[in-house]
Amino acid sequence: MQSWPDDAMSIVKPDKFVTQCASGMINSCSVLALWVSVMLMEAGYLSSENLTLPGPNRLIATGKHRSLQQRAAAEPAQGPPPPNADPIRAMDHRLRTPQGAAAYRRRGPIAETPNAWLKDITGLRRFARRGLKAVQDESLLAAMTLNLLTMFRTAPDSLQHRAWIAAG
Repeated sequence: MQSWPDDAMSIVKPDKFVTQCASGMINSCSVLALWVSVMLMEAGYLSSENLTLPGPNRLIATGKHRSLQQRAAAEPAQGPPPPNADPIRAMDHRLRTPQGAAAYRRRGPIAETPNAWLKDITGLRRFARRGLKAVQDESLLAAMTLNLLTMFRTAPDSLQHRAWIAAG
């Protein structure tokens, strides 16, 4: 969470953070073959600077999700963007390819499901505390709770059984 009114200014930090986390996971676990292949971002992050930053490949929406789908259907694109296209036009081209449209379509369930869970299941529609630091702490606690519950639910049965025994 940033105190900036514009998401486009806050991409540098998450981009570096995601890259560092993925690198750390790969280096610490020889069995884990994990990499960040693409970062999916909403239109608030769209800027030429964000599109040309080093780091993982990214798909940043050039408009609302509905208009992206309509444009991809009405004016589909093939292959790489034209070599003389500016970064935003190149991104628009990539989002209109079948591969780009399919990849960006995955963003909704990935990004919006946890938000919906936090709002609807936990009732976190308003923060209980005031001030940016307090709100950040409250949202981090809620996100950590969601992540732990997800890890527990998706763990193999033997791990869940051991956790119940240890708690019990």
